[in-house]
Amino acid sequence: MLSSMTIQTLSQQLADTVEALAPSIVGVSGRRRRGTGLVLDEHTVVSALHVVRWSDQATIHTHDNKERRADVVGRDMSTDLVVLRVEEGGLAAPPFGDAHALRVGNLVLVLGRPGESLRATLGMVSAKGAGWRSRHGLEIEPYLEVDASLPRGFAGGPLINVDGEVVGLNTPLLNRGGATLPIATVQAVVEAASREGSRRGYLGVAFQAVDLPAAIAEARDQKQGLLVSSVAPGSPAANAGVEVSDILLELNGVRLESHSALVGALSRSVEQRVELAYARGGEQKTLHVSVAEREQHGRRRHRRRRRDGSCDSSCD
Repeated sequence: MLSSMTIQTLSQQLADTVEALAPSIVGVSGRRRRGTGLVLDEHTVVSALHVVRWSDQATIHTHDNKERRADVVGRDMSTDLVVLRVEEGGLAAPPFGDAHALRVGNLVLVLGRPGESLRATLGMVSAKGAGWRSRHGLEIEPYLEVDASLPRGFAGGPLINVDGEVVGLNTPLLNRGGATLPIATVQAVVEAASREGSRRGYLGVAFQAVDLPAAIAEARDQKQGLLVSSVAPGSPAANAGVEVSDILLELNGVRLESHSALVGALSRSVEQRVELAYARGGEQKTLHVSVAEREQHGRRRHRRRRRDGSCDSSCD
């Protein structure tokens, strides 16, 4: 604990953490911009989409000052993420942790490689909430507010806990001042985007995670579901009969306890007719829904919410 260590010890431990993670943090160059990338496995890097724009390739700058070509294999506009593949491999992935375990007051590191060398800034978790909607319409869990600065070129870099684990990815475009995507959300989006390229399933609902009624939770051995707050007219959900206040429980065999679970389930169901389990009026029900492909090309058309609160294609 902080009270039992000297400032010198803490300082040394932070420096050791940065040094240990250096091989997993790369620079990413697009046509006109440069940002940071996080290694997920020996072939895969995730970064901020706005760094690469809509180019099919990028340049990776590794910790040993080497450059490697990377191919864009997936994009997700709503989370500002791009997935890059380095065919020759050999990249080093970091240890991953749980963003949900962070508490207000915990120290965190923000890392970036905007130039040839790795840079770091120290901050603190200043606020935490159960959920938050980004300006792109994405539900992010948990909501983390970190007082660490996000200098130019740090977009796509990781948030690190005191155990030296990557717990999130930082991007300035999701919210004013920047935001951190929990690493579980990042991994789910990357998996979906890699599998489907730039495709992503669209249901047409806005929602928030809620605790299930006791009877349903016990019967399903499931703690949470997704409470529908609005349904887009003409969407797959509307056509199938989903209503406001329904609680989504399961889609195509995947339990819907978080946004990342829905992202993964929808990505595997694009242009398929699947079974959706939900709760209405305290009773469990099922219906069939035809998952559409979500539009991602376009700058503003799919990011807005209507004044009446219903969602457009920015919703899942």
